[in-house]
Amino acid sequence: MNLSTNVSKAKTTLIEMGTIATGLAAVGTVIFLYYSNIWKPSVTLVNTDYDLGVAQLIVNGKDVTLYENEKFACGWGWDVEFGTDFQNNMQRVQLVKNSNVYQVLHIR
Repeated sequence: MNLSTNVSKAKTTLIEMGTIATGLAAVGTVIFLYYSNIWKPSVTLVNTDYDLGVAQLIVNGKDVTLYENEKFACGWGWDVEFGTDFQNNMQRVQLVKNSNVYQVLHIR
């Protein structure tokens, strides 16, 4: 074998590896952008008791019990929590994205 043949094979291998890495990076970027900007969890409120501070939810097909002092993380920055007024009284159940209220699911 001659040196130019070895260099040619190495160059071809590096180009193929670079192409595969670029394709994987592109697929990863598309998935990240979808979950960060487009995807939203499906949340259904089944039952709410504000006096006890308990709510029964179905989040993405799973039964969830939400208590007054907690947030339920749905994934990718989405949470479900009880919203309060200025006197710290529970007034609503809300869907939150990155600590910003996206949708109020139920008002007392």
